Amino acid sequence: MTDSNSKTTHYPLPTTHFDGFTLIELMISISILTLISTATVFSLRSTRQSEELATAARLLASDVRNIQARALAANNVKICDIAGGKRVCEAENPSTTDCVGVCAPEPASRYGITFDKDSGSYALFVDLNQSDWRLSSEDEIVLRRNLNPLGGDKVTITELMIDTGSLTEASMAVSRQNGIMRIEACGESGLPACSPVEPKILNITLQHQQSGKTAVVEINSQSGRVSVE
Repeated sequence: MTDSNSKTTHYPLPTTHFDGFTLIELMISISILTLISTATVFSLRSTRQSEELATAARLLASDVRNIQARALAANNVKICDIAGGKRVCEAENPSTTDCVGVCAPEPASRYGITFDKDSGSYALFVDLNQSDWRLSSEDEIVLRRNLNPLGGDKVTITELMIDTGSLTEASMAVSRQNGIMRIEACGESGLPACSPVEPKILNITLQHQQSGKTAVVEINSQSGRVSVE
């Protein structure tokens, strides 16, 4: 039986205070998040730019090696007669509208590639003029390659360097079957030379216009080696 005079004991509950963040704490947190976000974006952008440059350098080196392989394999090229000469009619120039007769496979004397300083592209060509070892006209172009497959001019050729100095344009060609490579060739013997000694090394410097980073593709005509630095 409960005593009517007994008293109920009350135990006070602890009070919890939620003071929230102060303005200074919020500003510090926002600043830290901003720094982290900025660093992440910069890192991703830098990685993307480095990969764009590396991709362009690998593409160029691969095209030089393909030129060598095609010359050694002595593959024929589709060529047609035109008024005043011949024209490549495959890849970039497939049209036969100005051809006299049919576009048919023919052996090429040599295969080459030509570069221009401050350009975002280069041209692969077939030497239809058997004496010059270089691109003589647009009719010899097989393919014009863009260093930036996704468009724009992010990566460009900023320097063309040979043994004796820099050039504004340069070319290399490989002779069919025997694989002889020449850089800045000036035709066969007996013709005026570009320099006292034909260059053996061609360094092609590529630069990413946003990051400023560079990559160098080196072509060695003596060893036939193509490397990326």
